Amino acid sequence: SNQINRLVLYVKKSLDGYNDKDTLDVICASVAVLYAIRRLSDSKHYVSESGPDINYDSIKNHFSGLASCYEHYIDELSEEQYWQLCNLIDDILDTEADSDNMVSWIYQQLKSCLAKDALDKIGKDSNKLKGVEMLMQTQFFTDYYMVKFLVDKVFDLLQDQLPNVAFVDPACGGGNFLTYIYVKLFEWYQRHTNYDVSTINELILQKNIVGYDLDGTLAQIAGLSLYMCGRLRYCY
Repeated sequence: SNQINRLVLYVKKSLDGYNDKDTLDVICASVAVLYAIRRLSDSKHYVSESGPDINYDSIKNHFSGLASCYEHYIDELSEEQYWQLCNLIDDILDTEADSDNMVSWIYQQLKSCLAKDALDKIGKDSNKLKGVEMLMQTQFFTDYYMVKFLVDKVFDLLQDQLPNVAFVDPACGGGNFLTYIYVKLFEWYQRHTNYDVSTINELILQKNIVGYDLDGTLAQIAGLSLYMCGRLRYCY
């Protein structure tokens, strides 16, 4: 969306000069976490008098690696930069608040843009990519229309077998497939069972969904995306 593009351009402009993979991971993960905090804080499903801190504490408890990135990054920002980021994220929330995998999409859009700039710079200094640069070069993300098409087809085939199926994504990236599978399964359980929301969440996350990725930060982003799905449907 235009709102995400504006966020990407702001981060790109304000952080010009960073080109190593570790730094890019920190930046992209931190912005995704900030989105998660503000989404949970403003959600009609979850209201707390203590504001966003309780949401961050919960994220930190589950995703310590992402929390470390976030804390390091936020410390580097001026107050003006921090609030500008918050405003850009709030613009996304105003138009994309119903999206279940926005954490993943924000991370991926940032990563794709910043990694391309970094690789362009690396290419000027060297003719050969290796190590972490190769990982940056070979990552790609499946567009939503293809995720939806493939998952919908699989669900059409499985029908009543769904409670006994484990969906495994061996290269899950930011969790685009897993998040959409979660949404489809959640809707199926609500239509076909009398389980409460807490039980449905536990069944899906403990039994129906498995994901792996070579990139540890991406794997945590996938986990955060699924965590957001659960929290926004049932606060626990």
